[in-house]
Amino acid sequence: MITFRLATAVDDDALIRLILSLYREDSSPDRPTETSARMALLTLRETPAWGHAIVIEDAGTIAGYALLISFYSNELRGRVCVLDELYVAPSFRGCGIGRAFLEALAGRSLPVFSDAVALELEVSPKNKRARALYANAGFAPIRNTTMRRALGSSSL
Repeated sequence: MITFRLATAVDDDALIRLILSLYREDSSPDRPTETSARMALLTLRETPAWGHAIVIEDAGTIAGYALLISFYSNELRGRVCVLDELYVAPSFRGCGIGRAFLEALAGRSLPVFSDAVALELEVSPKNKRARALYANAGFAPIRNTTMRRALGSSSL
């Protein structure tokens, strides 16, 4: 049985292993370290208005996690829930866990952000499996392109 719950401090070590696994599989120049991942989980627990870490369990075993982040959109006139990270451990893939999580999120049956007017996420262009999952769940590209500038950079 697949269940979803808010992460607690007891989950941190298991979630950090999963977070680091995600970034080993889908490398990023800004990948988190163990220390920064621990700080992210603590920050989300202490500042729930910013977001939440969700534990995904299959028959009581941690099978994955998600990080949900929130912001208010003037354009959409409400709260947007950003699926910042979704990771299912390799041994649990292909069992419908990701699909079940997306259905729960869209069906507003998770214990957070049930007032969201939209769901948003980013996906690596090379991750065809995840792109297919998201497309089948009703996600589609939007007209805008995400751009980023890391603060602390000295050049414009």
